[in-house]
Parts: sequence; structure tokens; C-alpha cells
Amino acid sequence: LFARLLSPYPLTSCHLSLSFVKPPPSSASSTNVIVIGGTIQDGNWSEQVDPVDRKSILDRTAALLPSLENAKIVSEWTGLRPRRLNGVRLEKEDIRTKHGKTLPVVHNYGHAGAGLTLHWGCARD
Repeated sequence: LFARLLSPYPLTSCHLSLSFVKPPPSSASSTNVIVIGGTIQDGNWSEQVDPVDRKSILDRTAALLPSLENAKIVSEWTGLRPRRLNGVRLEKEDIRTKHGKTLPVVHNYGHAGAGLTLHWGCARD
């Protein structure tokens, strides 16, 4: 959305459905573009923008931050946000390549629809 977010911290709500309002990536922090979203839909593997989901996200995030009510949509995308039944997987594993070199791999997934909000904090752990 084209809007100004006065706080550098994400706003989230999990009442009935996941919602978030997030500042842009640090590379775009001088812009007035913010990221909103949030759905929890087990078994939905569609990558198409759904008008019903769009309206729900816009309504829920405007309830969190009323100044977003008439904000202009700059772009839209969808993504699959896998959820793990046993929670987030966060662990480091050393993988040996076929050339004998050992590389660290950090597994940081399973956040479901909260990945954009939570992944960075988990990565810092």
C-alpha cells in the first residue's frame, strides 16, 4: 500500500485471522510503501490473488490502523506460507558438499502466514 507507517515496528493481530502491517524492507525505508497481509488457509495451494482475501486483508488491517482505510494498492502478490504441525523449524545443520567442503545451512521455516513478521527474529536467534 502507498501509506506512511509512523512506527518502525510491525503491527500484528491474530484475532480470528492473521493480519499484519509492516514497514518496507530496509532498502526501501525512505518510501511511503508498506506491506500488509495475512491469511491462514490450510490446504489452499493457489498462488492467484483472491478478491475475497484482498477485501478481508484490507478491512482487517484498516481496523488495526484506520489511516489505511483508503490507501492505494501499489502491487499485490501471493505466496505459499507453509505451516508445520510441530512448530517452526529453526536449526543449523552443517552440510558436506561433494567436494568435501562443509557449509552451514540454517533451517528457518514453518511460520505459516506470520513468516514476514517473524522470520527475522527467528534468524537472529
